[in-house]
Amino acid sequence: MANRCRSKNKKKIRGWKRRIKHIQKWKQQNFNLGLNNFNYDYVKIWIHPWSSFGKPSPPLWYRRLILSALLEIYHNWKKQLIERGEPFYLKIWLFHPRFSHSQVVAGIGERIDWYENVFPIPENQYEPFPYSEYASNHYNLHDVKWELRIDDIEHYEKMDELTPQEVENLQKTAYHITQTSDGDTLYAVWLGSVWVGHIQ
Repeated sequence: MANRCRSKNKKKIRGWKRRIKHIQKWKQQNFNLGLNNFNYDYVKIWIHPWSSFGKPSPPLWYRRLILSALLEIYHNWKKQLIERGEPFYLKIWLFHPRFSHSQVVAGIGERIDWYENVFPIPENQYEPFPYSEYASNHYNLHDVKWELRIDDIEHYEKMDELTPQEVENLQKTAYHITQTSDGDTLYAVWLGSVWVGHIQ
């Protein structure tokens, strides 16, 4: 039984030519900005199987193709936002190592400040952008200004009804623990980095 489960989890992904076409289809479907009534729009990586639950990370060469598409979407959205003639937020959120969570995000109005403060800023930590990992002939990552943010997940002791064992584990793994105004305890667990990028 154990061997059967192991082989299922390591099932080989096939049809790479078709999956490359999936990137183009996904890009075209999201190429135009669609600000809704809430003054924002975003595009996540909805390419199977990397958009499924658990979001495994695609191979490096495929990640570069996806990043190239994200940059094309970014440039097209920027043109459309400039044409609107009002202040806007437009950034690429490059999650590392959880690349499958990466996205392009746009906002206007009250969404600008909200997006600017959505990720915690690391204190007293320097981490160089992984240029060598994402470098490609299809784009120049040095054209993008990258700012380091924290990719984390928050757990609330009371609201999430955590067990004593879960609380004990979080007390060991959380990088930040704080008391909320309603008397709950919040545990923030560091998952990786978010590189927030924009082009002048």
